[in-house]
Amino acid sequence: MNIHKTAKMAGDFESSHKVLLSDKIAGTTTAVMGFIRDDKYFVPNTVIKDDVRQLVRKPTLVISAIFVKPHKQLLYSEISFLRRDTTIEQIIKIIPDIKYKLSSSNII
Repeated sequence: MNIHKTAKMAGDFESSHKVLLSDKIAGTTTAVMGFIRDDKYFVPNTVIKDDVRQLVRKPTLVISAIFVKPHKQLLYSEISFLRRDTTIEQIIKIIPDIKYKLSSSNII
């Protein structure tokens, strides 16, 4: 599952639906990936063929952008997903601190 390219929605896992040990869920209407907190990061722990809207607490969060970087690299150097109706400038306006986590030569 190429979660960094396919995820369109995310949210907190609603444990009453399935017996899983996930904290967060991200995915689409056909497949989801579950994540658990490991220290200060969320790491994948499961993949299921299911609708993300059925597995998260409401409201389901819409993903506007996904930034990618190698694990040891400090700055995000690639955008693997950007909603059609969203620009990088809009994201920076909503989350100003993200500007300092993006490689300006590749993204901004």
